[in-house]
Amino acid sequence: MFFFLKKMDDKQIYHIHFGPGKLGLGLVVPTFRGINGELNATDQTIVVARKNNQYKPIRQTRKYDLRISHKDEESVRVIDNIHLLYSDRRKDRQELYNYFTQPKCILITTAVARGIYDVLPQLLYGLERRWTNNILNNVYIVACENPPFSSDEIKRFLIDEIRKRWRNNSKRKKLMLEQLERVIFLNTVVDRICCVEPQVKDGKVVVSGVEKFSNWYVLGPKDRPNVIEELTQFLPSSIALVSSEEKFKFIERRKLLLVNGSHYILALYALGNNIQTIQDVFNYPEEIKQLQLMQAGFVLLLNQEAKRSKLDIEETKIKSLLEFKNQVNERLQMGPSDNVNRVLHDLTNWKGEMSTLHTILDKNILRAVTPVEKMLTIKRLVRQPEYAIAFVGFLVNFIKTLQKVVSSIIQSQTKNNEKRSILSFFRKII
Repeated sequence: MFFFLKKMDDKQIYHIHFGPGKLGLGLVVPTFRGINGELNATDQTIVVARKNNQYKPIRQTRKYDLRISHKDEESVRVIDNIHLLYSDRRKDRQELYNYFTQPKCILITTAVARGIYDVLPQLLYGLERRWTNNILNNVYIVACENPPFSSDEIKRFLIDEIRKRWRNNSKRKKLMLEQLERVIFLNTVVDRICCVEPQVKDGKVVVSGVEKFSNWYVLGPKDRPNVIEELTQFLPSSIALVSSEEKFKFIERRKLLLVNGSHYILALYALGNNIQTIQDVFNYPEEIKQLQLMQAGFVLLLNQEAKRSKLDIEETKIKSLLEFKNQVNERLQMGPSDNVNRVLHDLTNWKGEMSTLHTILDKNILRAVTPVEKMLTIKRLVRQPEYAIAFVGFLVNFIKTLQKVVSSIIQSQTKNNEKRSILSFFRKII
């Protein structure tokens, strides 16, 4: 979870962020710069990027423009006090490692997707420099990546690398592993639609196509009560600290199905009807009706999954899930213009590793929702027939959508390599 660090011993902090893409500059950095009207958390934000001329204005001016869109209106906010470093420049890397040795540097975030494996060696070297300089206060690492437990993956990598690097020096290896206990790895679910990669306009970097809504959840470490207490002191009102792993998994699952799932379903409808943007699909009542039927199926699935795992919280109730679904539809309709090709980018480049769309449309999910007798008792069907109707409609329209999309792809001018990728994907799930 992203906590908002305000003051520590009357001193503000340094925040190191890896990945100046649309999510990094559209959500992570602005949040810690106090964009939501709260007290600025960080004394300075160090953004680490590979050398790219498009970031040169940030390097020169130490700021960029963030443009947030809602209902055809756009507000512009200047995000300042940004120190940009290039990871492929030796001098910049040394400066980065010097920041690691500062006691004020206690927050490290990433938003680099598949580039995470390029970041990890720099992260480990920086931490080792920190410990060598006897800087022993806690460091918080938050991986803002699509897989919800990415921070745990970073921890596993660091442990493995320390064991390999110091395999011939057991004393040093033991010391480094002990110091790693001072690093708090926070798993998170982030939710904000950022449509456009940063661009240079009129001599400055502009991050546009960012929706007004954002939501972050962080799973607090259950075995570190002192950390939980510290986090509660630093959290802004816009960020929720989750103490239960079961609740955290449910929140991630809800986002996966109702946010990402709805987003992809709209994109599939758009692709099948030669529509350019997600927002334009809302001009087609029949498609939106089918979307809502499929969403009703997702709501029912989430509710039943929660019951099977005996998770009895307000967020799992049908009423709350329907309210969340309505909020998602409003976001998708009123948010920034979102090109269908961007939304389907993960699909056309699908390679099989932790694909959100693959998870949504995976055969296992279809098996889970297809046997109606597993999901609904006769009594429930009689008492709440609207859910049974929605559920059946969800399955029927799901298959119709896949057939329509595949037919459209075959007849379209899609590039051959992308066409083969998409068709291959659908063969796996039909």
